[in-house]
Amino acid sequence: PNESLPFVYSAADVFVMPSLQEAFGQTALEALSCGTPVAGFAAGGIPEIVQDGKTGLLSPVGAVDGLRDSIAHLLLNPSIAHGMSVEGRRWAVEHFSLEEQAAKYAELYDSILSRQSSLTSKRGFRELSCGS
Repeated sequence: PNESLPFVYSAADVFVMPSLQEAFGQTALEALSCGTPVAGFAAGGIPEIVQDGKTGLLSPVGAVDGLRDSIAHLLLNPSIAHGMSVEGRRWAVEHFSLEEQAAKYAELYDSILSRQSSLTSKRGFRELSCGS
């Protein structure tokens, strides 16, 4: 990874994400975590990362005029952009920190294991342990 990216994201007034297709939106999440509001299209997984009107501004996919207006709105209204910056950073850290992701994986694994254990006991299988 490029160590200078956090500085680049932080120096920007707005992060523009004109993707027409996007599975997750990693770069949008990186921008938010650095306190940079996002202007982009509501494509793929972007709306799961960018909260329209709270952490950035989203336009319908392909609505270039809407994207242009979103960028201008953020640049011409620094107090609104600042509010989105603060909320974006808070939201990214709260929902996507390493600790939060680890907790979500642990919860997922626990649910899979408890479901598997429940299925095993319902089917009458007995659990075996090595060496018994």
